[in-house]
Amino acid sequence: MDNKTEIANRLEKWILENYKTKTAFCKDAGMSLQSLNIYTSGVSGIGNKFLNRLRELGCDVDWLITGREAPLPQATKVVEDKTIDNLLLLEFMNRVITLEKEDEKLKEEIRTLKNELKEVKLEKAGQAVVS
Repeated sequence: MDNKTEIANRLEKWILENYKTKTAFCKDAGMSLQSLNIYTSGVSGIGNKFLNRLRELGCDVDWLITGREAPLPQATKVVEDKTIDNLLLLEFMNRVITLEKEDEKLKEEIRTLKNELKEVKLEKAGQAVVS
């Protein structure tokens, strides 16, 4: 495999790992899909202007050109997503705890009302006997 083909393969790999589609990448990169296909097919080498744009988009251009360093997945995004997931989970757990406390308060209130009702019934029963 020649160098242009290897770079083209790494470029395509990076795009697919970091964007859902080539079209989404092209939108961010400000280029047409046809232009991208020239690079990803290995027909043309990648120029400095495009390399700079790739760097701006987060591509490790050293890895892209040499293949020596594996591309890092968007680790920050993964951490952010996990942090958001953890915060949502924590919020959910706190809500469950709050609802459990409210549930206990309501159960206690029901017990109190039942006892008061028993007392009222006993008083009425006592008054009925006296009358």
